[in-house]
Amino acid sequence: MTLSATAQPDSTPPKMYKPAELVKTFSIPRDLVYEEIKAGRLPSYNMGSAKRSRLLVSLEDFRAWLETRRTGNK
Repeated sequence: MTLSATAQPDSTPPKMYKPAELVKTFSIPRDLVYEEIKAGRLPSYNMGSAKRSRLLVSLEDFRAWLETRRTGNK
């Protein structure tokens, strides 16, 4: 199976964030982001290599994780 730009013209790739972008964009502590990724509570994709990881988090996964952090009236 190959991917083609014309295969699904209606679909758009999910927005992906680097952990540092999540920290800056959403004012979240850096340590919390990496801790949650390491623990598997915040899903991520490693687009790097065995020697140097390059983590990305989809906006959809981030929003789902964010809901788990909600306090007060749910």
